[in-house]
Amino acid sequence: MDVRRIIALALSLIAMAYFAMPAVAFIGAGFSLNKQLGDTVDFHLSPMAIQAAGAAGLAAMDLGVTWGVNYDLNSLAGYPYGYGGVGAITDANIGYSLGLSMDELHGAGFDGSLFGIPLTEGSLTRTSYNNLIAANQHLQDVQVALPF
Repeated sequence: MDVRRIIALALSLIAMAYFAMPAVAFIGAGFSLNKQLGDTVDFHLSPMAIQAAGAAGLAAMDLGVTWGVNYDLNSLAGYPYGYGGVGAITDANIGYSLGLSMDELHGAGFDGSLFGIPLTEGSLTRTSYNNLIAANQHLQDVQVALPF
């Protein structure tokens, strides 16, 4: 067989496949990766009561740290477009989060009557803080090659 006959045969096979293959046919491969990593760590500093001669104090604190990382990646490549075209589709979500929470309590009191001082004072202060930083990025890419 000479080269002209081989080229003519190949072109005729491609033309028959062009008209015979439906547009919704798929020949190819795909993969999916999905993972979420994260945790919360809590620190509880128990209330400490301090009593000295005529004075009292209280201190307590709770700290929490939350973190997370996630990704979701899907890719599909092959013959999804029909009539001899090839293509690849990638869709991904990538994100992270970081959070911090704090509850703090402290107080003090003084009773001067034990020492003959006509003074009694007390205070109690509470501080709360909550913050979360998070982001999610969506990526999408489509590549197609159509020969006709």
